[in-house]
Amino acid sequence: MISGAGGRLLWVYAKAHGVTGRAVAAYALVWVGVAGASRFSVSALGLQFGPKGSATLDTVAMLLMLLPAAVVSRCLVGRAASLEATRSRPRQPARLLWVSGLAVAAVASPLPVLPMLHWSIDATAFLAEWCLVLGVGLLLAALFATPVASIASFGVLAVFSTPGLVPWSANIVYNVDLKDWSAGLGGALLVAGALVGAVSDGVLAGRTALAGRPERR
Repeated sequence: MISGAGGRLLWVYAKAHGVTGRAVAAYALVWVGVAGASRFSVSALGLQFGPKGSATLDTVAMLLMLLPAAVVSRCLVGRAASLEATRSRPRQPARLLWVSGLAVAAVASPLPVLPMLHWSIDATAFLAEWCLVLGVGLLLAALFATPVASIASFGVLAVFSTPGLVPWSANIVYNVDLKDWSAGLGGALLVAGALVGAVSDGVLAGRTALAGRPERR
């Protein structure tokens, strides 16, 4: 169990990264919206670009996964990056623990809304694709600014969402039969995102601090 002092320190650290009670409640509502969108018949049909009779995931719900992924990605960087960049002690261990814990919590976050999904959606495949979308989002957010990472994540998902652009046998986003590959790749991307995020945030924070300094003449 976490001691009182440790718990307070964790709460302060989490709050500095945008994790508050209201933020968590809003994040939960986003997932309710994703699950609710899958209940509509148009959404449940999705883009039927797979072979006739093949099992495909819901297109609208998949695209809406970008919203919770973007919320999680915003929690990677502290709100006082310039102050973090001037710390004398190494930040990587704490960053690695934070990003790893955040990823684990995010992976489990859609579990409560699974009963709300449309009956035709494979819950296991849905979770596997969430790991994939989250992994892409976290890795890109560790390398680029949040707006750029969100746009790039949408671009990646759009490639797989365009009928005929990616062969169905290789479409790891919508082809339910490839859910094991999706889960494996998603897990690998999450690990990569955690490792890169532990290092890259210090670089980004350093750039923020330098950007805030007045020019010398």
